[in-house]
Amino acid sequence: MSKQHSFEELFLKERKKTKNLSLAASICALLFVGTLIWHFQSPQPSAPTNIPQIGSENFRSQDGTPPGGGVFLGGDVKSFLNDDGSVDTDRVSEILNNAPDEFQDRIVTRMETQIDQALSDGEITSDQAQKLKVAFGINN
Repeated sequence: MSKQHSFEELFLKERKKTKNLSLAASICALLFVGTLIWHFQSPQPSAPTNIPQIGSENFRSQDGTPPGGGVFLGGDVKSFLNDDGSVDTDRVSEILNNAPDEFQDRIVTRMETQIDQALSDGEITSDQAQKLKVAFGINN
């Protein structure tokens, strides 16, 4: 009878293990299904439709200016010169025409500073500096 008792104990022990394993598998399956449901019910990001534009209220640096400074203007002063050294008036017009009205004065002021710095650094000639200032509407 001890063998039968031993078999019965082993059977109950294994049955308990099976129940615990089944319970753990059921919990994992429920968590997986719950995660899938949550994932597919969450709003999916689509193509952005409201990208802030440079100069808009949502896209400014901490001091209220467009981010990047010279990057917003299109690069350094020499980027406004053609290969032959003349002023690229189309590029200057593009920058000034596409900039928001509230930044026009800041752009002109910043360009005047950059032109003067490029002149003092010897990157451009005084004639190029004068022509750039005229193109940007800077009065001397």
